[in-house]
Amino acid sequence: MQIYFDTGIIYPSFEKQAKNLPATKVSTFLYNIKARHEYFVSNLTKAETFRKLHNDLGVDSKDCRILWKSFAESLDVREILIEEDEHKISFEYIAKMVSERPAPKGIIINLIHLIVAKNNELTVLTGDKVLKKRFQVYYTNVMAYEDLRKIS
Repeated sequence: MQIYFDTGIIYPSFEKQAKNLPATKVSTFLYNIKARHEYFVSNLTKAETFRKLHNDLGVDSKDCRILWKSFAESLDVREILIEEDEHKISFEYIAKMVSERPAPKGIIINLIHLIVAKNNELTVLTGDKVLKKRFQVYYTNVMAYEDLRKIS
């Protein structure tokens, strides 16, 4: 299966690594099953992760890059560059989505993740229950960590 990670599913592992704490259950599980799947992130995921590391934990730019490289290499993650994606992000489509379904504050970024995954025919792995439940009508290949555990 080709799996796209949104920021929420991977950030806790960065947080643990930055604090020199043991790996999360999610990151350990993803590492253990990586031979059976292909993993993807976008440069949006990277930007969100760097912002959170810097703002929440005071991690400097150099260390953000070191943590990112370690993450990408350990899971063999491929990065999708949104601005170079042949499938463009349509903010008109996002406006349509949020005008048709109840949408909490902050959902726009996760909808961009959803569209990137859809454009690249990837399964979104997310911890965002709203994205999974309310917006799965726009793209059905959305799963929670618990769903991945059941099938892997």
